[in-house]
Amino acid sequence: ANPQFFHQILDNVLIKYFFTAKNYKNINQTPFYKATSVLIEIVELLNLHEQSGEITLPAYITQSLLADYCRSGRARITEALETMRENGLLLSKKPIIISSYHELLSQSENFQTGNGLLTK
Repeated sequence: ANPQFFHQILDNVLIKYFFTAKNYKNINQTPFYKATSVLIEIVELLNLHEQSGEITLPAYITQSLLADYCRSGRARITEALETMRENGLLLSKKPIIISSYHELLSQSENFQTGNGLLTK
């Protein structure tokens, strides 16, 4: 048995547990906040946050997948993504292209402090 292998598995399980706990904590948040949080989470899980500039998510990351992952309706997530696109956080919804990981992260932090964007 290789201890490094077991530590890697434990690290992965721990990360997924923290993300799941965070999702349950945010269950009553607005769809915009949920979508922002989930996009940050996906970028981090796929190790795309180390890129500078725009980030194109894989084709399998769809609006339906985001809605399921957020535990929110697809229409609500579509509205949230459209609001993100209008505010410059997203460049495209299909495929999902994030303009800047740091701007997305900043938007999420603004929500936690109560200064986030207001959506319909």
